[in-house]
Amino acid sequence: MLGALLEGGTDLAGINVAQLTKGYKFPPITFAVSAEQAEAYRKVTEGVEGSSYIPPLGAIAFALQSLLEQVELPEGSVHGGEGYECHSPIAVGSELIANGSVVDRADRGSFALLEVEIQLTVAGSLEPALVSGATLVTPLLKGGY
Repeated sequence: MLGALLEGGTDLAGINVAQLTKGYKFPPITFAVSAEQAEAYRKVTEGVEGSSYIPPLGAIAFALQSLLEQVELPEGSVHGGEGYECHSPIAVGSELIANGSVVDRADRGSFALLEVEIQLTVAGSLEPALVSGATLVTPLLKGGY
């Protein structure tokens, strides 16, 4: 059951992120970033206030948060890096579809390094507005993953 789950199943309840394998695809998530959320993000990051667009890193942060809410993130996990390509602006309130996958995994000592790619597409669009890569460093479970 766990093998099928980690190959792209949708029931992630109780699954630790350290159990995810290279090639795993998160179930797509649909969400929107409200004007209030976008403004709060801009305020914290000292961005331009009052814009009708979501800052690219803000959109990625909300998507990553939503994807990681599907799995348990063990204590000691850290965000190791981030990169992104912005292909088009995203208006505040747009319905977004986040597709995430584990594109690489390496175990180093007692930690797993997971490279997660997220594609953010505005509903109704054929091409992603943003593509992001993030590295997550997480402790391995006892006995490996």
